[in-house]
Amino acid sequence: MDNEEMKKHNEEKEKVKKMLAEYKRKVNKEMEKHEKEMEKDEKLKKVLREIEEAQAKHSGEKRKAAKSITEINDKHWDELYQGDIELSVEQAQYLLDTVTKTENRALKRVKRGAANNARKFPNHKWPILVPFSFDSTISVKLWNDNTCLNIVEDDEVSPRIQFTNIVGSGCRSNVGMQSSDTYQGVKLEYPSCYRLGTMAHEIGHALGFFHEHERYDRDSFVTFYADNVDPKNYNAFQKETTESTDNYHVPYDLGSVMHYNASKHIKVIPEKNAKMLTSVVMPLPALQILVKGIFYLQHQIGNM
Repeated sequence: MDNEEMKKHNEEKEKVKKMLAEYKRKVNKEMEKHEKEMEKDEKLKKVLREIEEAQAKHSGEKRKAAKSITEINDKHWDELYQGDIELSVEQAQYLLDTVTKTENRALKRVKRGAANNARKFPNHKWPILVPFSFDSTISVKLWNDNTCLNIVEDDEVSPRIQFTNIVGSGCRSNVGMQSSDTYQGVKLEYPSCYRLGTMAHEIGHALGFFHEHERYDRDSFVTFYADNVDPKNYNAFQKETTESTDNYHVPYDLGSVMHYNASKHIKVIPEKNAKMLTSVVMPLPALQILVKGIFYLQHQIGNM
């Protein structure tokens, strides 16, 4: 990247940060109202008490948990969407433009469905043969073995996914293919991001998928408890709509590699099975494999 390209890159980065700041400000204002409403929810209070009691019984146990993606990227929260997604200037502007207020619902957003929003994610879908360049293929092999995709190493062709280790970058990726005439980076800082689940998660974004916990039917399976979320991460819990996404009748997957796990910054509380709170996110469970196959075979996107 020459000086002129670097200058343009930095200017665009600053534009995105400013637009994201305004977008998050609007989201946070509404989330504060949501939090006050949930404080009145007696059912939720009961679930929280039971969880706290269960955690208290094991408070003396020593655990060494790996940092979540959100914790790793904490110092970059002002330039990332949903904790690990890089946006172009056009995408950031789209988010800001589609936040509207109504009388019955103070926050209404035209949600991200790549198949329905060509303006936001132009040419988002990679060909079945996905070129990449990387010094280790462990997570790529996971996708190759379990989906209809064939991700092959090629450090000359464009477009391609370029895996990079940049000091201080954290774990991040764009969503879907951004351009047909260049490579796009999946940034995996060593050693924090060099875990199977983290790498597979970022590859999922690069292939065109958002987070599982953004599904429009999320509230039927988990409760979003705003009080347990750092306000700067509120935007990571905005739901999709039936107009923007298709779940292909696939059940909600708590074990999805694209689902955020519980952490001190972000926490989702399963209604049906409290044990899931402490479970490890499984790499590419069967439901995820199924949906990714449907997505690429039908040329559609499922928000899974």
